[in-house]
Amino acid sequence: QGELFELEIINEKNYFNKVSSLPDQPWGKMPKSAKLTATQKTVDLKSDDDKREYIGQVYDEHLPKMKKLEGKLKKKLKSAAAKIGDSKVITDIKARKDLVSKVVDRKKKLEGITDYLRSTITVPSKEDMDKVTDGLFKQFPKVYEYAPKERGEGGYGYYGARHVLVDLDGYAVEVQLKPRKLGVYQKAAHKLYKATRGKEAGMSKKELEKVQSK
Repeated sequence: QGELFELEIINEKNYFNKVSSLPDQPWGKMPKSAKLTATQKTVDLKSDDDKREYIGQVYDEHLPKMKKLEGKLKKKLKSAAAKIGDSKVITDIKARKDLVSKVVDRKKKLEGITDYLRSTITVPSKEDMDKVTDGLFKQFPKVYEYAPKERGEGGYGYYGARHVLVDLDGYAVEVQLKPRKLGVYQKAAHKLYKATRGKEAGMSKKELEKVQSK
């Protein structure tokens, strides 16, 4: 009954009908060839090493803009959560090596990376979630995604959070909204998640189940 009630509230707020289609990020898709800074040569981006270098260049090119946007993002998020007295706003720029690995090793599309600049808002309780979500839609006229996280297959993963992709000066930026207790549990599990992420294919079923149970 609790889950049904939560879904009714979500639908009543009509968040799902307020989102726009997600465009490619400003840096675009992985090209077939590119000029690499280290060699000053234009090469076909077939090898993983060349792809890593190219993505690193993309990261470096957009980093100054991301640093400027981080302050703007934090200000808007604090305004979105202003009605919640004990909320916490955290912003972060993804590490260069992590972005490179996400595209090359985990095979994510470059144009679809939305967590170069990312953020989290934690609130005291589930009852505060709607207030902050309302605030996000007011602070960001264009929202690309509203995704309440539900229990994953097999019971693993985390649920109870809401992921929102907002537009900030032409960039899609990730905002995670979660109750404080969930934030505590997720932080405790993050090291294990990061250490095994992308390595599932090389793990036996027994090894994978052990990691998931932890």
